[in-house]
Amino acid sequence: MVTGAMFLLCYVTTFLRPLTETLYLGAVAQGIGQGLIWTVYGFMLSTNSSEKTIGRNTGIFWCLLQSSLVSGNLFYFFMLRGVDVLPEGSRIFIFVVLIVSAALGIVVLSLLRHPWTKPKKGNSHDLM
Repeated sequence: MVTGAMFLLCYVTTFLRPLTETLYLGAVAQGIGQGLIWTVYGFMLSTNSSEKTIGRNTGIFWCLLQSSLVSGNLFYFFMLRGVDVLPEGSRIFIFVVLIVSAALGIVVLSLLRHPWTKPKKGNSHDLM
């Protein structure tokens, strides 16, 4: 997931100085990143969840995904309210915020429990 998120970070950075070539390369990076993230997400969710917790864990993920759409659109709405043409300073600020958010997401993803690591002895609680 971290590798996929890094590809997505590369995609977002192409908008700092948008050129046709870099936007196409960024689109390729986004496709690879999304493919990796969604595939590994399904694998991690199914292996880290029991039959009892799979619904809850999927619901938590779905809630976070949908709330990020709302918060991101509110951010854009207030940043671009009353603007017909996007000034370069605003564009750079918006994409710096996105890059920082993506970098924080990479840190969070790197802290997730990997399905191939075994829990410590004596810790049989289902954490997820």
